[in-house]
Amino acid sequence: MSMQELDAGNFLGSDVRTWEADSIWYALARYDESLRAQQQNSSCDWHYHRNPHFSFILEGGNIEHRKRAVNNCLPGHLLFYHSGESHRNVSVVYPSKNFNVEMSETFFSRYDVSDADIDARVVTGPRAKFTMLRVYKATLDKGKNADLEIHSLLLSLLFEGDKEGGSTAAPSWVRRVAEAINDRWDENLSLLELSREAGVHPTTISKRFPKYFSCTLGEYVRRLRVEKALAMIRRSDHSLTEVAHRCGFADQSHFTRVFKETTGLLPKSYRKI
Repeated sequence: MSMQELDAGNFLGSDVRTWEADSIWYALARYDESLRAQQQNSSCDWHYHRNPHFSFILEGGNIEHRKRAVNNCLPGHLLFYHSGESHRNVSVVYPSKNFNVEMSETFFSRYDVSDADIDARVVTGPRAKFTMLRVYKATLDKGKNADLEIHSLLLSLLFEGDKEGGSTAAPSWVRRVAEAINDRWDENLSLLELSREAGVHPTTISKRFPKYFSCTLGEYVRRLRVEKALAMIRRSDHSLTEVAHRCGFADQSHFTRVFKETTGLLPKSYRKI
């Protein structure tokens, strides 16, 4: 199997716009129909990147092959690649668009961390996806403290991990509550229903939920609903009002406010990315 190495700031795509600032490369990578024939005829589509990087899927998607996994990647998904991790993308939906953030060795040595510190759970929870959207917004704003803000956001992923879904040391009811909320995210679950699902008193959930999820029960539900909205917003056949109602918000105004508080972007701005 042949393997292509991609150096710093290099990404596959038909149109890749890359810029570098303070040990980090940012790239908007687009994939259009011109790549279809190239992909069908390519025998060198397995590749790896010299530096670790995050990739947030804004539009389209693909089926990704890694050494031990096959992932269906859709809009709103966040992926992380360790240095030298081989992968390839097949069944690409055209057009597709990704926002990539690649961190150099200088970045990791400066803060005395490594890409091995990034747990797989980090990229699966809503918080990590919202963090990446805030990084994207910071790159657009390009204010005086943009680099400081971005480094802080990325380090929060490295150090804090993602407690959403419950700690491995948490009581079993924590996992049952998380499963119930994730399975029925579009329903107006009551605290009493959750207590029955988990087998604990409602007060136990209310008081101890923030310890394991780093947010209140209501905040967790709102994050899940915003996460579900990420893919819906990218579909032009869904109005923002329709997205708001499908995701369980009372109206578009409430949805817009929560989306902005969570991601740093207005829904209409995210649609235009």
